Amino acid sequence: DHVAARAAGPARVAASAVSHGAAGCCTGRHTRGDRRKRLVTVLLHISDTHFGTEQPPVVEALLHAAREQQPDLVVHSGDVTQRARRKQFEAARRFVERLGAVPTLVIHGSEDPLVPVEAGQHTASLVRDAELMIIDGMGHDYPSEVVPAIADRIIQHCRKADHN
Repeated sequence: DHVAARAAGPARVAASAVSHGAAGCCTGRHTRGDRRKRLVTVLLHISDTHFGTEQPPVVEALLHAAREQQPDLVVHSGDVTQRARRKQFEAARRFVERLGAVPTLVIHGSEDPLVPVEAGQHTASLVRDAELMIIDGMGHDYPSEVVPAIADRIIQHCRKADHN
């Protein structure tokens, strides 16, 4: 999480991001052509960035790890911003732009009491060609009954990336 990332320092966060996001999938550098030859989809999962409290060395380490792994997909989950302020969304947009062009799926609950659904819509609007999945009745957490639908949508999204 964000607190652990700040305490860990950039080197540990980079290693954690790589092993968590691409656990055992591939190692080393790949060119875009090599990506097409891989037998697996490389997924980088980034969670709870809380832009507004980000630490520049941690952001740079994560971007470095993403460049090294060249993910086919990036899952950016949890709280993207700390307080859903315009400046924080702008920092998140700059971060996503620096990640590069990867298929993007934004998942948000229609009944989130902490982050309104409009914030999820806004997040999706900041990323070119992003898809938005709004889950009716879902609040701020993922209840177990919606996990299969989310997993199915992520699988569909992965397949889409394989065809791009």
